[in-house]
Amino acid sequence: MSKDAVMVYAHRSRCALGEGAVWDPHTSELLWIDIVRGKLFAYNPMTKVNHEVHMKQLLGTVVPVSASLCVVAAVKGVALVDRRTGEPKQFLGPNPEAASFTLRWNDGKCDPQGRLWVGSMDMQFGEKWLTKPDGSPIPQGGLYCWEGSGESLTITKKLDNVSISNGLVWDRAGTTFYYIDTPTMQVDAFDFNGETGEISNRRCAITCPAEGAPDFHGFPDGCTIASDDTIFIACWGGGCVVRYDPTTGKLLQKYAVPGASQVTSCAFGGPTLSKLFITTAAAGVDEAKLDGEEKNAGHLFELDLTAEGITGVSAFSYKL
Repeated sequence: MSKDAVMVYAHRSRCALGEGAVWDPHTSELLWIDIVRGKLFAYNPMTKVNHEVHMKQLLGTVVPVSASLCVVAAVKGVALVDRRTGEPKQFLGPNPEAASFTLRWNDGKCDPQGRLWVGSMDMQFGEKWLTKPDGSPIPQGGLYCWEGSGESLTITKKLDNVSISNGLVWDRAGTTFYYIDTPTMQVDAFDFNGETGEISNRRCAITCPAEGAPDFHGFPDGCTIASDDTIFIACWGGGCVVRYDPTTGKLLQKYAVPGASQVTSCAFGGPTLSKLFITTAAAGVDEAKLDGEEKNAGHLFELDLTAEGITGVSAFSYKL
């Protein structure tokens, strides 16, 4: 980590699966979730208050809409909810994978035009019945796009054969879409048509070191993009966030997250978008380690990148 970058605790929360970090430009708060415990959070870095709503079901992602509303991907589908109370305000469409016994939502974001992109994963990932003879996963999930509401609502499947749908971002020009399916150990790039929402010309932009390699830094999980179009990736099992240049595939920096190996998502926020907020998870961590090497598992972190001159871009809101 650069000597100028300062990592601090934002909130000690001990989330089972902290995820979905996104800066809400309407309220200057960080929206994030605990997937497993079904909690929706709004963290105010000025007051240090982390507002909590228990949605009482698994959540996959959250995106901003307005100062009072957000959209969540939940068990039954996608809905507009009151971000302070959790009260459903409008159902935005059923879960297209509702017939599956084990699939759930896992990460999503809005594109520059205000569509919601959200992907799925199999909760039984890693079990022998979901593994090919060569040890590779049998992909069950997909990536979907929600657009509009009411009579104008459309839900489109963009990708199938997905194992663990994770981070997704768009470049500043709005012409390239980046996407992570975690077990592939790479970030793929697509040409993106903002007018139609079509993606094409899939290719590998970043290859992460494989498990067991000397330079292995964990499995690519959630991600965010900086104003210079470099990509920050949360690394599950690696205890860090890494910064890559997707045009060259080169690793630029590695920022250690102390006492938390399972790093799940990251998002730029703060008045100048120079603070990187980082979520982590305690689920699956040996309980004996929670008082030692994993003492910060599940906490929310804040990395100040002001001195490095690195800033993010404003998050996009869902367009009803």
